[in-house]
Amino acid sequence: METITITKRLINGKEVYNKRFDDYDNGFYGQAISKKEYEESKSQNTAKYTDSDKHLNIIERITYEN
Repeated sequence: METITITKRLINGKEVYNKRFDDYDNGFYGQAISKKEYEESKSQNTAKYTDSDKHLNIIERITYEN
């Protein structure tokens, strides 16, 4: 099984969504995704771990198994 992390960040007043797989090939936050894809991933999967980090502008970060 692979671990997937989706993040919601606030940059200059704009919400930015990213999705990262456990291989970390797409940078620190992963590839950019749409708000629709973020909401679908969030609702369809049971979160293994949820947190936020104000220093990295992360409002919500959800990690789950695929």
